[in-house]
Amino acid sequence: MNNAQQRAAPEPVSSEPVSSEPASSKPTFLFDGDCAFCSSCARWIERHLPRQPRVLAWQLTELEPLGVTAAEAAEAVQWVGAQRGSGADAVGRLLAYQGGLWAVAGRLLLLPGVGQLARPATAQSPPS
Repeated sequence: MNNAQQRAAPEPVSSEPVSSEPASSKPTFLFDGDCAFCSSCARWIERHLPRQPRVLAWQLTELEPLGVTAAEAAEAVQWVGAQRGSGADAVGRLLAYQGGLWAVAGRLLLLPGVGQLARPATAQSPPS
């Protein structure tokens, strides 16, 4: 048997992002898993943002331990961490969590009045 045949198969690479934070200490970003646009945004978050919160469809998540009601989650995206946020505030906190230039954008979104402008984009779409 040659060296190539003796080598073990490589370990599969986990699809989970590598992080030094335990999952339980990570903040959570809840989105509407029934909304195609929301699901696409959630996948974008998972692929492109440097710090990964738990990104979960609220319909598949036990909400009570997070302190979120189904009505709140159905109304707008939610951020559950050291501070809570809903809608544009949740997106601002998600961006602020990233650090760097992302955090600048997030802090701008958290300014009074600015989040009002983003409210339509962060509200969950009504059922069809």
